[in-house]
Amino acid sequence: MLGKVTAICQVNKPPHLWNMNELKIMVMWYMREGDAALPTKKDLLIVRYEEAKEHSECSLPVPPAAAKNDGGDSSSEEDNDTEAM
Repeated sequence: MLGKVTAICQVNKPPHLWNMNELKIMVMWYMREGDAALPTKKDLLIVRYEEAKEHSECSLPVPPAAAKNDGGDSSSEEDNDTEAM
């Protein structure tokens, strides 16, 4: 599911332009145990998505390019510090 969520986020479309499948994936990403079943209408899915992302502990995945920049810079600095010791 992470791959699907990442792909939807990378397209960078607002939720009202997502198709039903994309909306369902994004709402399911934020679902918690005990949440009601998925709505079947697009308008209700959009509302559910907006509500879910506000209260969810689950965040959107970081795009791979941003993760490489953050992780690559700090790890190379740590490697350099280790070698200097």
